[in-house]
Amino acid sequence: MPTIEIVSIKRKKRLKVPKNKYPFWIRQDFDLESHRGLFQHHLDQFQGVILHLGNLEMKNSSPFFFGSDLIDWEFEADDEDCFKFKPELFKAVHSLIKRSLLGSTDRKAFFLTDIQGAEKAEILTNYSLDMFIKEHNNSGLVWNTLYEIIM
Repeated sequence: MPTIEIVSIKRKKRLKVPKNKYPFWIRQDFDLESHRGLFQHHLDQFQGVILHLGNLEMKNSSPFFFGSDLIDWEFEADDEDCFKFKPELFKAVHSLIKRSLLGSTDRKAFFLTDIQGAEKAEILTNYSLDMFIKEHNNSGLVWNTLYEIIM
């Protein structure tokens, strides 16, 4: 079950995220604690707001939180560690990343995933939002990767 999270760096107050506008559940926290912790050592260096994206039934489930319903499991990539969001959901994910960038005093956000079974764990820096979208649409994003997205 994948963890999918977006972090708005140096954000001091909650992001205005109308939950009924999004086709998945969003939990927002000031404690930058990832649900699975693969990148916790990196997150501990920052302050901000973290958005945990999850299946709609996650609304009342705590502490468990995962976003398997957001993923296009039919997507076949050249690299088995790559994934795409369901097409009808990616626009909403894109909107949240953009909102996180605009809400950051550094105009920086992190997008990260953590899934069991994927071998890689890496941090990719200096992605523009356009580069991130192109990678998603063309080859897919890589599981167990933290993307640093800058504006």
